[in-house]
Amino acid sequence: MWTPVEDIVLISAWLNTSKDPVVANEQRQGAFWKRIAAYFAASPKIAAGAHREEGNCKQRWHKINTQVNKFCGAFEAALDTMNVEERSPGVKAAKAKLKKNGKNGDLKETLSKFEGMWEIKQKDLVSKERVTTKRLLESLIAKKEALDESEVALKKKLIDELLFN
Repeated sequence: MWTPVEDIVLISAWLNTSKDPVVANEQRQGAFWKRIAAYFAASPKIAAGAHREEGNCKQRWHKINTQVNKFCGAFEAALDTMNVEERSPGVKAAKAKLKKNGKNGDLKETLSKFEGMWEIKQKDLVSKERVTTKRLLESLIAKKEALDESEVALKKKLIDELLFN
C-alpha cells in the first residue's frame, strides 16, 4: 500500500529523473526506472523499511498518471461547459437562407446592399450641394458692398433653387 508521502516522493523522482539535463531522454526504459527507484530509496522522507522495486515504482507511476489525466480531462470539460458561448440567433437563419438561395441569393443580397449604399451616397451628395448653395447665398446676402450684375443674378438663382427644390 502506497502512502501519500510515497506518492509525492515518486512523482518528485520521476520529474527529477526525466528532467535531468545530463542524461535527459537518452536513457533506456530499464535504466530510467532504476534511477527513479534509486532516487525514491534515497529520499529522507521514506521510512527505512519501505523499499520499492523498479516495477513497483513504474506500476504506481502509471496508476497516478492515469488518475491525473482523468482529473485533468474532467476539469477541462467542466471549464469548457462554463465558458460555452451560444450562437447568436441569426446564424442558424442565415445558414438556412444560404442553403435555400444558394450562391445567387448571396449575389442578390450583395447587389441590394450596394444599391442601398449608392442611394445613401446620392442623398448625401444632394444634401452637401444644398449646404454649399446655402453658404454661398449667405455670403452674398451678408456682403456689405453693392452686388454687381452677376452676383445679383446668382443670388436670384440660388433663392429660386432653394425655394422650388
